[in-house]
This record gives sequence, structure tokens and C-alpha cells, in this order.
Amino acid sequence: YNSSSSPVMTDVTATATGGTSSYGFQGYDSSAKIRRCTLSGDTDGLWANNGTITVSQSTIINGVGGTGTKTCVACDNGTGDALTESCL
Repeated sequence: YNSSSSPVMTDVTATATGGTSSYGFQGYDSSAKIRRCTLSGDTDGLWANNGTITVSQSTIINGVGGTGTKTCVACDNGTGDALTESCL
């Protein structure tokens, strides 16, 4: 969980399972840069609220959520399908 921070993640696999809400990456008021990572969560692979998250060359499994701005470049959903620029 990131709050009001600007983390940079490179070559990381983040997996969250169980619990009420499980996110591979969860950011609140964050400006994160994520590169060459795999994000997987039972709820969402990526969740961002009130922040700006940029993801490149990464895999996001189980979708995205939250009201934050999410930008994906050369990303996929783990089954070979490319994600759009807005990570959908």
C-alpha cells in the first residue's frame, strides 16, 4: 500500500490473495512508476485512487480499479491480450 508517495518498482512480482481486498499494487495519492513487473491480486492487479500510475512492459492480472489515472505502455493481462493505454 502506497500513500502520498512516488515509488519506482522495477522487475518485481507482487501477488496478493485472500482477505477482503487483495491488490497486487495499491496506491492512494501516489505517483508510481512500474516497469517490467507482474501485478496480481484477487480483487485487482492494480488499484489507484487520486494518483497517477504509469506502468510499462508489465503484466496486470485481474484488472484495474480505483479513480486514479492509470497509463499502460506495452502491457498485457497475463493471457496474451494487450492492455489499452488506460490499462483496460
